[in-house]
Amino acid sequence: MVSSPHGEPLFNRGRLQILARQLRHPARLLAYVGLQLAYRVRALRVPFLPVTLDVEPNNTCNYECPHCQVTHWSKPVASLDEASFLRLLRQLPHLARVKLQGMGEPLLNKNLLRMLQLGEERGISMRFTTNGSVYTEALAAGLLGLKDTVITVSIDGATAEVFEQIRVGGKFQKVIANITRLCGARGGTRNPRIDLWTVVTSKNLHQLCDLVSLSKRLGADGITLQVFVSDWGKQSMAPTTHSIRLDSRNQALLEALDRAAHLARSEKVELRVFGSNLLSKKKPCPWPWTSAYIAANGDVVPCCILADSDTVKMGNVFEQDFTAIWNSPTYQHFRQRIRSHDLPEYCRNCYADSPPNQVRSEQLKILQ
Repeated sequence: MVSSPHGEPLFNRGRLQILARQLRHPARLLAYVGLQLAYRVRALRVPFLPVTLDVEPNNTCNYECPHCQVTHWSKPVASLDEASFLRLLRQLPHLARVKLQGMGEPLLNKNLLRMLQLGEERGISMRFTTNGSVYTEALAAGLLGLKDTVITVSIDGATAEVFEQIRVGGKFQKVIANITRLCGARGGTRNPRIDLWTVVTSKNLHQLCDLVSLSKRLGADGITLQVFVSDWGKQSMAPTTHSIRLDSRNQALLEALDRAAHLARSEKVELRVFGSNLLSKKKPCPWPWTSAYIAANGDVVPCCILADSDTVKMGNVFEQDFTAIWNSPTYQHFRQRIRSHDLPEYCRNCYADSPPNQVRSEQLKILQ
């Protein structure tokens, strides 16, 4: 295993898989390696542009989840169109993966399918997360025609009672029916990949095994359990999010994850635990060196956990080229603060002492 000067693994299994996919794209491969090295040495100037990016299609949603900042903000409505998306792609020519995901429900953007297709046409691996409420046969047919896109559906409860308490405005049975139809329409194939995603909180901790079983029953390709609840870098959100958030060292959480892992093994369900947002001084956030979040109006935000340029804004890609923004004094100062562990207030929510990587099951795959 190759390590950085800070003693961290330079390439783990997940990163090696990404590297393998890019062997046909030497420029992307070089950029990827360069970005990883820049992060490891904590460079203030990064000589390569990101190869991964989060792009917000729209900032509106049809749900009103209490723990989501969209429910509480009054930002002007913004929606990305095809021309703007192409303009953005041209500024980052070596993109390997784009997540068309922001703070809204992406399928409310009528251009989403076309933007996914445009990304694939450029050899970019695409993905997006949906609440599963929007479904038409025409949309399903378009999604099933994609070749390199991952669709993730948020499911925060295995029953209507729990799901609808968390996903306010959502209808559990409708979402389940939509997932069933979409998975079933693939026939015997697994293209596009369809995953479930659960944010684990005190409200649904008791249903983790039920969610694993639900994943299998629906025909999904896997399920990810996110053991982190963001306060979006806002003190105003903290009372709501912290009231449902579970400490990563919580024994009940670890035991529930372990039970879910054992069930997943016996049921042959691909289960992952997402703990990458649980950072520390020894494991600082990689976003300032490796990726960025672009809001629907073009504002550049350091990461998808903040996802609001009212909290912090690095620039705007429709006013200034991303290349200039990426190594601007603003970005370099931000990197310096992360490097020295002089964390901005809005970053502190992600830093914890112990991520849940010590769950007693070899079946868990920790996403990096």
